[in-house]
Amino acid sequence: MDAIIQLFSGVNRLAPGSPGITEKAFRIASAGRSIASIYEPGCGNGAATLLLAELSTAHITAIDTCQEFLDWLTQRIDQVGCSDRVALLNRDMTESWPKTAQFDLIWCEGSVYNMGLDQALCGWKNLLSPGGRVAISDLVWTSRAPSQEIQDFWKADGVTLLHHEEAAARFAANGYRLLDSFVFPEQAWQNYYGPLVEQLAPYLEPFSASNDMRALATAFQKEIRMRREFGGEYEYVFFIAEL
Repeated sequence: MDAIIQLFSGVNRLAPGSPGITEKAFRIASAGRSIASIYEPGCGNGAATLLLAELSTAHITAIDTCQEFLDWLTQRIDQVGCSDRVALLNRDMTESWPKTAQFDLIWCEGSVYNMGLDQALCGWKNLLSPGGRVAISDLVWTSRAPSQEIQDFWKADGVTLLHHEEAAARFAANGYRLLDSFVFPEQAWQNYYGPLVEQLAPYLEPFSASNDMRALATAFQKEIRMRREFGGEYEYVFFIAEL
């Protein structure tokens, strides 16, 4: 974890995305619906949290298990003046909540893989107010026959990918009505990998970092190469659904 924190301390984004993508998904999620409360599991360093606070007047409860990210986000929230309606908690996504906890919108951008889509959709139903909505971005196969090398890569990384249509069907299977979905543009990946490449360079030099840092940098370097070679076979997709 220390190596991850060190690597990502200089970047604003922990996954592919953009402000425009977050705004588009929020417009869909809030259309025809009053959003007074938002729950954001796996908020990371708050790229989406800060924008959601700007786009809405909702009270936001954001959680993550990395205290360093939460501390950084606390400073940013204080700077923009929305600490009165953004609560940050060091809490695991899989932990249960009191039965009284209710949210109008659950927002999970780039981190649902920590639970798995089915477990998240099932587990979050009790946290939604009547007619509540979820906005979830997840990594999916867009190729019907993905190359074996990229399948092996994600499997070794512990990430399970569903096919796009299969992921969409999981919402209905868990009692949700899918309102919309859209694929991230390629620029969303560049927004993530571009700054990361600059961060990686010093750690790839011999004797410039600990073994953990070099191993992590090498792993991300491979991930970037996988995207370059097999990018047409998998994408991030935003799914917006209503219970």
